[in-house]
Amino acid sequence: MKVRFGSRILLLLASLLLASLVACDEPGDAQPVALPTESPSGRAAEPLSPGDRMAMDEFASQLQTVDEEWDGFQQEFDGWRAGLTPCHRSSVHEALQEFAVGFAGVTEQAGDLPRTTVTRELADILITAAEEEEAAFRQLRDRWQPDNLSLFELVEQRRSDAARAQRNVEDMMLELEEELEKAGDPEEREALKEFSDALDALKDDWDKFHDDYAELQKDARRMEAASVLARLERLVSQFEGIVETAGELPSADATEDMAEALEEAAEAELDALFAVNDALLAQAPPGFPDTGAPRPSPGAAGSSLDLMDAVIEESEDVLKDASRRTKTLVDDDPEENLAEVKEFDDSHKDLLAEWDAFHQRYNDWRKTDGGCGRTEVLQSLDRFNLRMGELGRSVRSLPQSSYLLPMYNLLVEAAAREEGAIRALRNSWRPFTVDAFKAVDQERLNANRLRRQADTGLQELRDRS
Repeated sequence: MKVRFGSRILLLLASLLLASLVACDEPGDAQPVALPTESPSGRAAEPLSPGDRMAMDEFASQLQTVDEEWDGFQQEFDGWRAGLTPCHRSSVHEALQEFAVGFAGVTEQAGDLPRTTVTRELADILITAAEEEEAAFRQLRDRWQPDNLSLFELVEQRRSDAARAQRNVEDMMLELEEELEKAGDPEEREALKEFSDALDALKDDWDKFHDDYAELQKDARRMEAASVLARLERLVSQFEGIVETAGELPSADATEDMAEALEEAAEAELDALFAVNDALLAQAPPGFPDTGAPRPSPGAAGSSLDLMDAVIEESEDVLKDASRRTKTLVDDDPEENLAEVKEFDDSHKDLLAEWDAFHQRYNDWRKTDGGCGRTEVLQSLDRFNLRMGELGRSVRSLPQSSYLLPMYNLLVEAAAREEGAIRALRNSWRPFTVDAFKAVDQERLNANRLRRQADTGLQELRDRS
């Protein structure tokens, strides 16, 4: 009875000691599981019974298998983790640096496009588009952060703008080639000269109207609404003559598109004039200023007149473009200009090929997160999570009787710590984040410390056998 009672006391003491060890979570060297060497009566603890030794041997045998599987799991996990280089932040920074530098070559090639009198506008459109896209890639390189999509969206927006610019240039080249081919015909050249003379006269009248309108805008700030309306009415009559002239421009095959654009611009500007007139009428009640009705606030008439600014700017752009193109068709040799356009087109095609090749490389990188396949990583983490769960079940299946209970509890806690860390990693992992594996590393240190403590306790137990 004394021996059995002493064994129970020893077991209780060992369990209390285990509780104090488990409460310590700080990593450190393995501390031995202190098994009592004396009984409560002061005598040395008795050797293990044959049954206890058999249980200990069975525990040690099973633990060896578990340890081998555990070590193998950690080694395989570390090897897999070492292969995740594409998922590191440094990999993204390197890739974005390469893209920023690589696109600079596209911009440089755009700057080398032929810029003759005929092709200068075409080249400038592409140069501007390339510079804006390059700026977006530089911002992406300099400001990138994980899970921040705004800079990627800016790149996509600039790519869309560039694609639109490329299509516009292709359309403009086709139109220019058609115009130059038609301009070579003698009868067509005579029609072009007639169109050019009519356009010069129209442009003079249109520019004069814009100057008069600008003068009214300046004076309107200190004029009464009735006076502004009177001057505006005269300007409307003046511009109706311009609209009529634009609709009667001489017809020529090479200038048909320009004539249509000029007529549409004139009609749009006339509609805007009527809208301004209506806005001023709304500010001046019938009979103003004699009715005694409240006057419009200072500057109100001028503000209404400003509604024309955007329309006038568009009209001036149409006039400049038509004048430039007409001058090219009339004054220059169409054959020489056509040769310049074809030379530009050759360089343009080389530029587009380089531009598209760059986009393909970027698209491939984006599709795979730079080689960091999210799906593949998560599938691997699923497998590690399952394996660690199986390992935890193996640990919990170890014998847990008598003196083995302290070591058993240490191992169960160790498995639970590492198992929980792997499970949390599976649920929280994101590519390119900082310290994604920090919790796993910490819990592995804790688990291995507990495993060493269990090994030490088992060895002490063997020394008593």
